[in-house]
Amino acid sequence: PAGPGITADPGEPPADAVESLRAAIIAALKQNPDIQIALARQDDARYGVHEAWSGYLPHVDMTIAMGSEYNNPQIGSTTQLRRSEGVVTLNQNLWDFGTTANDIARARATYRSAQWSTRERIEGIAYDISESYLNVLERQKLVDLANDEIAATEKIVKMVTIQEDLGLTTSADVSRASARLDNVRSKLLDRKSALQQRSEEHTSELQSH
Repeated sequence: PAGPGITADPGEPPADAVESLRAAIIAALKQNPDIQIALARQDDARYGVHEAWSGYLPHVDMTIAMGSEYNNPQIGSTTQLRRSEGVVTLNQNLWDFGTTANDIARARATYRSAQWSTRERIEGIAYDISESYLNVLERQKLVDLANDEIAATEKIVKMVTIQEDLGLTTSADVSRASARLDNVRSKLLDRKSALQQRSEEHTSELQSH
């Protein structure tokens, strides 16, 4: 609430509305399957950069074989031995004519593309929800203004009626004031209907995301 002599900026939504909007956007983003898929693709692309970098690292390959060896020479006795062997190979890339560098550049470009794709999707959802939410706030503000207008018009009708009783005005003035009050009440009903419609659209917007 504003302090003495200070009025709140009418162009800014209240703090609780901002928090509610932020919570709605966060909840929609957490529940949206497209966002989860986009984030998973982004992680895959990020790991792809590390995989491309591995071309500069040494590679160790190991092969181990174990088993029985059966020997049946034409001359001599038949033998069956237990044999095992292994091979360890160390490779270090010294020069590959830019192959690894190109792989890294391609992986980085894929990762950046995945990041922008995810950001685009997040911003699109946030924009849709924000627009829908602000439309609801606008309709609610119009309803509040109509209620204020009704209260002010009712006071005018009361004053005109008192003045008529005192002979200071005519019944025509009272009729005009009453007609004005009926118009404002009708306006309030229209605005409440519009608010209800916007609220339902906002709920559908949240569910669709």
